[in-house]
Formats: sequence, C-alpha cells, structure tokens
Amino acid sequence: MPSSYGVDQDALVARLSTREMIDLTDDASVGAIDAGIVEQKIDEAEAEFHLYAAVYYATPVRTSTGATPEGIREKLIEATAWRLKQRRPELVRNSEDEGKLWADRRKETLDWFEAIASADPKVRLPIAGAVAETTDVVTRAGTAVVRTDRPRFTQQRMRGFFR
Repeated sequence: MPSSYGVDQDALVARLSTREMIDLTDDASVGAIDAGIVEQKIDEAEAEFHLYAAVYYATPVRTSTGATPEGIREKLIEATAWRLKQRRPELVRNSEDEGKLWADRRKETLDWFEAIASADPKVRLPIAGAVAETTDVVTRAGTAVVRTDRPRFTQQRMRGFFR
C-alpha cells in the first residue's frame, strides 16, 4: 500500500543509494532491491510516527487542505533508512563514524517524534497547520475512529494519585 506521506523506494534510493538499498534488502541474493522489504520498513516507520503524532493529531497527519505538513516526509525517510540499516548492522559498524552518525540521526528523529507527543508545553513541538481533531480517519489499514476528547495524562492530573 502506498505511503500516506509519499515515502517510496525512489526517495530511499535518493537518501541512501541503489547499491546500498540492494545490500540492505536483497535477502535472496538476486542483485535487486526487495520492494516488499522496503514497503514493510516504510509501514513500520509510519506506524512508529503515528504512535507519537496520534497523541494530538488525527493520523495520517494532514493540514486542513489535505497536504502533508512540512518536515514529516523527510523525517519518515530518515526513520525508514534507519530501519533498513538495522537489517544489516554489520554494514553500519564498518566504520565508527558511520555508526555514530546513524545513532545520532536516530536520536534526532526520536527526539522530534517525542517532542510532538510531549505533554510539557515547554517541550512540545506543534505540527504547523495539522488537523488536531477528527472522528473518522482513513488510515493505511482502513477507517479508524480517533477520540480527541479523552483526558490526557499530565503531571497535574496525576498529582496525588500515587502516594
């Protein structure tokens, strides 16, 4: 199924390279990119993003005009590339610099995801123009009901709950 954010094999080839994509996905040793593996990793990256974004936004995240807010596609390309790299960690660990680079990129991406979902207004990163409330959302898996009126777990609400 196509990505909700326009992430595809071509975007990942542009991010990594054809040779690297083959190295990361060619389990059958046929000398080609395995599109099924690429699609699976795109789905996993989007699902991870939705875990964070769904705290405040309908998913897939869109503006009121139906467009994808700026920055999401690029972060998902990065998250998918990291997931592909994790299939062959020995390729990343060939160089200490490359391993550190990918670890830093992963941390940056997770920090961005976590900031989107943060209950702390000092940390929270709003997605500019994103639709915050909806009831029926068409997702890659079908139609889902999103409840935006449920109470949130905040420090204020939890105060006095634990002794």
